[in-house]
Amino acid sequence: MNEAKFDALFPKQAANHAFIDWMAKVDAILVRKCGLDSRDLPDWTYADAFEDGYTPAEAARSALRAAKEA
Repeated sequence: MNEAKFDALFPKQAANHAFIDWMAKVDAILVRKCGLDSRDLPDWTYADAFEDGYTPAEAARSALRAAKEA
């Protein structure tokens, strides 16, 4: 497969810097609260929470609550 075909099948997506910054805040809160960041916890719907307008603090609380229930 040549590069043009590959790029047509798998177009590059621009990084969402707002989400990246938001996740950095979520991770900082998680580390302060429990010593772990989002990569250390069970999967949670961070992208959905971001799109739904959660604050980083709300997302961190919800992710921790979900981890406790897992």
